[in-house]
Amino acid sequence: VMARGKVDTGVRNSIRLAVGYAGVALAALVGISAAGIDLSSLALVAGALSLGIGFGLQNVVSNFVSGLILLAERPFKVGDWIVAGDVSGTVKKISVRATEIETFQRQSVILPNSNLINNAVGNWTHRNKLGRVDIKVGVAYGSDVKQVHAVLLEIARSHPMVLKNPEPFVLFSNFGPAALEFE
Repeated sequence: VMARGKVDTGVRNSIRLAVGYAGVALAALVGISAAGIDLSSLALVAGALSLGIGFGLQNVVSNFVSGLILLAERPFKVGDWIVAGDVSGTVKKISVRATEIETFQRQSVILPNSNLINNAVGNWTHRNKLGRVDIKVGVAYGSDVKQVHAVLLEIARSHPMVLKNPEPFVLFSNFGPAALEFE
């Protein structure tokens, strides 16, 4: 039903998972009751186990709840270019426990969802698919800085993948150990 409607895939997956887990829990309770086991006698044992398991599974539950929040709120989606901490890349998969990001070096990084909820995440393609790439260029000391600036700007302007608006620009960024560094 949801596949035919205009329900977002993240919300659809969240609902499917929640209903699945609720169904398994309900089936277990019905099975125990049908076996003739008194559920009230299990309440004390279940309470003690829940306390111990709760402390042990705190991170797992945190990641699960964070995953449901990510799937429902959609701060990013599969295919978006995001920056989370020191990881930058394309979102490949969002699950309830973790999110897979593929870096530009083709490395798969698995980030726990609680990290993505509790920390700042930059999304370069949230509103549109246009992105920006900064290219660092080292130039030998003693080079004509104005000529370097002009050449780098001309290269950027003549590249077919560089937008005309906003215009590309060149910045001097640092005195490196062996070169002047431009971006």
